[in-house]
Amino acid sequence: MSVYTTTPLQVYLLTENWGFQTGTTGLSGTRTYLETTTDLSGVSRVDLPKLGDSWDEENYNITLKDIAVALVNNSEQCGRKHICSYDGVPFTQVAVPLSDDDVPRSVEVGGEYLTWVEGGAGSFYFPSDSSKVQQAMAYQVSLANFRMYRVISNSYIDNYMVTVMDIVNLLNDATFVGFATEMVMFTGANMTEFKNRAGSTRWRVELCFSVRQVTDKFPSVKQPAAADGWNYILRQDTGKFERPIIGGGPASIYKTANFKSLFNAHALGSDENLYQIIPDK
Repeated sequence: MSVYTTTPLQVYLLTENWGFQTGTTGLSGTRTYLETTTDLSGVSRVDLPKLGDSWDEENYNITLKDIAVALVNNSEQCGRKHICSYDGVPFTQVAVPLSDDDVPRSVEVGGEYLTWVEGGAGSFYFPSDSSKVQQAMAYQVSLANFRMYRVISNSYIDNYMVTVMDIVNLLNDATFVGFATEMVMFTGANMTEFKNRAGSTRWRVELCFSVRQVTDKFPSVKQPAAADGWNYILRQDTGKFERPIIGGGPASIYKTANFKSLFNAHALGSDENLYQIIPDK
């Protein structure tokens, strides 16, 4: 019976030559299975592993690469041994893991236009007769959209989606990647399922952020450095940006959140750094 048929071959796992080794160039292991028609009392049969199967759940990156078949005591009556050799990617080929401080980013810089009806304080005027401009004006406010990437395990993706939904459209409650409080809005995430080199299911998560800057965008207005971000709007009557509150309290247009939860969720296991890669786009 061939070991490469689609029907699993029932065998017994032996302790003979069982071993797992860590070397300077990689990881390897050996398992031996007995194929026999004799019923071994008290011992359970298992399916003979297939080429490409992982060593176990903890060492999924160590896969079955070779199966050697030999007769026990050189006799067909004693059965056959299947010697399974496992190994992993050499350490020299290991992908560098992503960290919270070293994630790839992409940046898009643009803007939004705010319409302002002229005629109030700080309005533009025509120098020929000093009359104020009595028409709608449009100003551009700077926007920078950027993306950061994570790799999440399949077992954690449901919890991670909840984390994303809890803070989407909220602002940073502390300095984030160099931007001051309330300047960065988390606008959502794109999640794509893929298989890593070990064949395990992973998720490539694209985190999307948008930065809004309004400080000193009007020639007649000099704002303090603190007047910035998503919670500041343009007042039509004064031509200045102000941060409105609700009912005299501290509430603002957008709430804030701590973005650290987006980067604390790895749940990839102790060996995942061997395979924490992002697939080619």
